[in-house]
Amino acid sequence: MPISKSKLWKIQKEKELMNKYGMTTKLPNYERKRSPSPNTYANRKAMKNEIKQRNMGKNTKQKEASRLSEFIKAKIKEGERKFKQEQDIYINLNYKQRRAILI
Repeated sequence: MPISKSKLWKIQKEKELMNKYGMTTKLPNYERKRSPSPNTYANRKAMKNEIKQRNMGKNTKQKEASRLSEFIKAKIKEGERKFKQEQDIYINLNYKQRRAILI
């Protein structure tokens, strides 16, 4: 089973420490999972909120485009509704009334 680059780096560092300080040295625990500092997490979260409030994020153009597409969709629906109303009126007319409209 091949060893990953990070594992090789850890082994190499341990060997360097052992060669430099001998057997009496305490090796660092590289297997320890690092937990995020609550302060940096809070700062990051505050910065993200500030960016969202000022519309400085990467999604601002998409938001504008979505607003435009909503406007276009509303116009299309309005046009379809008007067309359907006119179609219903036209269907209810008899032949002579239809001819009178076309002429």
